[in-house]
Amino acid sequence: MRSLNIQGSSMSLKAKLLLSIFIFITIIITTLTTITYITQKNNLHSQIHSETMNIGKVQAERFGEWLLLHKDIVNSLAQDINNGDVIFALQQAQKIGELQLTYFAENNGRMRDSDTSIDRTAYDPLTKSWYNNALEKNALMTTTPSYSASSKDILRIMIVSPTPSKNGVVGANLPIDSLIKKVNHIQLPANGKTILIHNNGIILAHYDPDNTLKPISEIEPTLTTTVLNKIMNANEMLNITFQSDHENKSVWGSEIPNSDWSLVYILEQKKIDAPLRDLLINNLIPAVILLLISLVITALLIGFLLKPLNDITNSLRKIIEGEGDLTQKITAKYMDEIGLLATYFNTFIEGMHTMISRLRDISIELEIQSQQSLKNTNLSKINIQDQQDEINLIAIAIHEMAATTQEIAYNTENAAKEANNAVDFSMNSASKMNESQQAINDLSNKTKTAMDVVYTLNIHSQNISTILSTIKNISEQTNLLALNAAIEAARAGEHGRGFSVVADEVRMLSQRTHASTEEIQTTIEALQAIIQNAIDIIDESHSLADNSVSNVQHVSQSLTVINQVIDQINDMTTTIATSAEEQTAVTNEINQNTLAIRDSTVSLVADLINAEEQSSRLADLANNLKQEIAHFKL
Repeated sequence: MRSLNIQGSSMSLKAKLLLSIFIFITIIITTLTTITYITQKNNLHSQIHSETMNIGKVQAERFGEWLLLHKDIVNSLAQDINNGDVIFALQQAQKIGELQLTYFAENNGRMRDSDTSIDRTAYDPLTKSWYNNALEKNALMTTTPSYSASSKDILRIMIVSPTPSKNGVVGANLPIDSLIKKVNHIQLPANGKTILIHNNGIILAHYDPDNTLKPISEIEPTLTTTVLNKIMNANEMLNITFQSDHENKSVWGSEIPNSDWSLVYILEQKKIDAPLRDLLINNLIPAVILLLISLVITALLIGFLLKPLNDITNSLRKIIEGEGDLTQKITAKYMDEIGLLATYFNTFIEGMHTMISRLRDISIELEIQSQQSLKNTNLSKINIQDQQDEINLIAIAIHEMAATTQEIAYNTENAAKEANNAVDFSMNSASKMNESQQAINDLSNKTKTAMDVVYTLNIHSQNISTILSTIKNISEQTNLLALNAAIEAARAGEHGRGFSVVADEVRMLSQRTHASTEEIQTTIEALQAIIQNAIDIIDESHSLADNSVSNVQHVSQSLTVINQVIDQINDMTTTIATSAEEQTAVTNEINQNTLAIRDSTVSLVADLINAEEQSSRLADLANNLKQEIAHFKL
């Protein structure tokens, strides 16, 4: 017999379902929130990156146009410088382009400025790199930013261009302070920062003025020349972790047309994600409230759905803990799985009710039969004891007859009288022996009747075993149904988890039924063993009774012989003396037979005592069975 050892927590099925639903809803909310957060984060990053790149492109074009405008002014000045008043042309160009200073350096070393107050006596432009590079390349050029010699706080660049006749170089000092202010005032999403750098890595404009004209790699070691080239050539913003503050930042750059400059845009990831974090927190509060409301509604719904199952559980508890009330019935309102369980439960209880009712009837009949058998055994014991007393009397009489026979030779005159007395005693003994024979026959018949009753009891117990086998098959089929339900619940996945728990409870109920059936089967088998033992004892008693009948018949035959002998004594009183020895031998034989009958009677009494004890034990067992069955309410 296989049994399933089901161990686990004492948590109720309702609590398990609520916990499962809570975990399931939490996983769903967490998953949806995570997916939404990641999606919104990607969309936000994409939107901000796209907006930043659009702003960067527009600003780069604006700055390029601004620089191109000033280059065109210088280029026009170089074209027209030899066609009129040089000083006037320089001043006009300075005014139009809002330049710090314009100048014309001739190849003879002479240099004239838009500001005529500047003394160029000691200044030789022919030794300057801007002059020589412009003539050498014969193209308009810009220098790297530097501070003006006359004003140490004004950052400017030099725009120089050779004249068409190459008789000199026209130049202009262009302050870029206004450009730096515009760079610092560029509005980027998530409070992003903009840096203006030269292609050689020198910072021209930085949100921290102290970093101006410093190499960008000195301020942020991560932004090496290789990384900057990758940033400038990228089609999207790159995520870079800065070594200076260990923050993850999005970086993108755009080159300014018509220049050697580039704009670098830096956005901090935590500032980009800040609105999402606030939104996530704001969304979690209603999500938690919704979760709690869902749990309350689910708890009420589960309580409603599990009420029939609780009724089944309470009914089983009443049967187990109470008086075995087998009149319990469960009304199935719905023909779902729990309704089917209630129907099967009612069917099982009806079967148990019928079986226990039969057992009660059998136990009552068994008790009656055992009491009757005990009564008959007591009567047989009394009769056998009376028979034993009579046999003792016969033994005494035969002993006296032997003594009389020994005295026959000396007292022939009294032979006839003593013979008549012997005849009387023999007749009385024959009558007693007939009564003993009839009593033993009655005992044998009663024993046979008791044997038939016990055989009937054995047949009924075997019928009970058949009924228990049927109940066991029903329990196994219920277990198979529960296993199939568990398999179907496993196929249903998360949606079938609750159904799987219900199937486990059904299987547990069928296993309890199976265990109870096994206990009843064990009790019936013990009862059958006792019944078989009683059959053996009664069969043995019946055999002993038959032997006693045979022995009594022998005694009766012996008494008949005695009567014949006594008749001969009456007829042959004259030959008593000569026949005394022969009569003595016959008397001794009769004495031995009588002793044998007495010994058989003693043995029969002992057997009847044992039969009485067995009948008493059988009555006790029947009473115990009746008491056990009385625990059930039918």
